[in-house]
Amino acid sequence: MLIISFILFNFTRLAFDYEKKITLSHERIRQSLNFKNRITGMISHEIRSPLSIISMYSKKSSATVNDIQLKETFKSIEFTTNSLLLLSNQILEYSRDENHKLSLKLKSTNLKEEINQILTSLASLLQTKGNTLVISSHIETNELVFTDVAKIHQLFYNLIGNANKFTENGKINVDVNLETISDFEKNFKVIISDNGIGINKNDLENIFESYYQGVVSDNVTDLGVGLGLNICKEIIELFDGEIHIESEPNKGTKVTFNLILTQE
Repeated sequence: MLIISFILFNFTRLAFDYEKKITLSHERIRQSLNFKNRITGMISHEIRSPLSIISMYSKKSSATVNDIQLKETFKSIEFTTNSLLLLSNQILEYSRDENHKLSLKLKSTNLKEEINQILTSLASLLQTKGNTLVISSHIETNELVFTDVAKIHQLFYNLIGNANKFTENGKINVDVNLETISDFEKNFKVIISDNGIGINKNDLENIFESYYQGVVSDNVTDLGVGLGLNICKEIIELFDGEIHIESEPNKGTKVTFNLILTQE
């Protein structure tokens, strides 16, 4: 009986010690998350002011010059800074609430104009690696839809940014199309393809996992943290859409996705 009591006492003590360690670990995790949220919130809050100033000066500078190409450059700068403002506002929302779930914030948008602006601003980024952006657009000029502009920006910046990251002195094709589903809905279809280094079969199977980077990390600088495609998939599913990736090593990559948009 004494031996059994001794064994039970030791088990109870071990259980209490284990519970104490778990409690301490949870507290450290909570403190770490709070610190992360404070830093993220501070950065996203403070960055909005300089971005607003850049946007304002770009707009003023554009109004004072007559050169058409220079005007377009300032317009792209203004558009890009406004896009970053939208994204920083979203980051600020997440930092305030760690349980914040992705949701759509819809507003009336001229889809063709918005996509053209996004692609124009990204064309300059592609030039840094000697890549050419080839655009094929099949959207009517006055096509108005209700959509979340910031999240569409995120999709194109991530997906075209990835294509640019894994392609050098090559070509990145973007094909956009808008098909009618009903009197109230449109199917926005996008194909982004490149002739870069491609992705192997094993990486394709895991590519949408959080923090997954694959085996190409030794060949590519500034690989990021492996969250881009995971976030893109979540955004696309919010739009009731799907994303598919086809690729082979040294044969390039093709990304296809669609978004269901409400017609105005």
